[in-house]
Amino acid sequence: MKKTTMGILVCLAAMSAAVLGGCGFLGGNQVAVEIGAGTEASGSKALAGGEIADPITAYRVVFKKIEIGNSEADKFTLWESEAGELKDVVSAVSFDNANPVQPGVYNYVRLTIGTTLSVDGSVTDGSDGTVYTGTGACVLANDTYLWGTNIENFTGELTLGSPVTIAEGSSLYFHFQIGGTVHYESGPADAAVLSVTKPVLNLITE
Repeated sequence: MKKTTMGILVCLAAMSAAVLGGCGFLGGNQVAVEIGAGTEASGSKALAGGEIADPITAYRVVFKKIEIGNSEADKFTLWESEAGELKDVVSAVSFDNANPVQPGVYNYVRLTIGTTLSVDGSVTDGSDGTVYTGTGACVLANDTYLWGTNIENFTGELTLGSPVTIAEGSSLYFHFQIGGTVHYESGPADAAVLSVTKPVLNLITE
């Protein structure tokens, strides 16, 4: 910042001399002045706790059931695993043996998952470049996520205000927004403790 400030002062002085018609404000012969500007680099700091983990290398979710329907009395199970299937959603995952469903307009889609989410991730210490790698987990208050409208006796979260249309070749995709939900808390570089907060979960239909 010191160089930038001096550059501005020299520039102002040169402009003043021009305005005054070379009345000797600078003294002696005028000289060419090089002027520049820039930003000051931010300083590095050691980890203090609360830093966002990046990258998140694993984000594990236990999937149990996917339902579609118009009411609790009129619903259909698209996919189910009684024991639950553990999937790492850092990369896109798929569900085998999904049941076919009649095409049409449905008022809701409901996803049931395990209440514990577990992650692997890392944070880099800005002061010396040390990479802190560790794990973390989050226990959810409920295991049900719901999208739709006009639902009778529903549980979970109502996030869409319009029905879901299913046609031949349609796809349902559950998108976990995990950016900024995992943070470094404490611990050494090879066994860091990460905290995990509930992600935003969206339904995408194609």
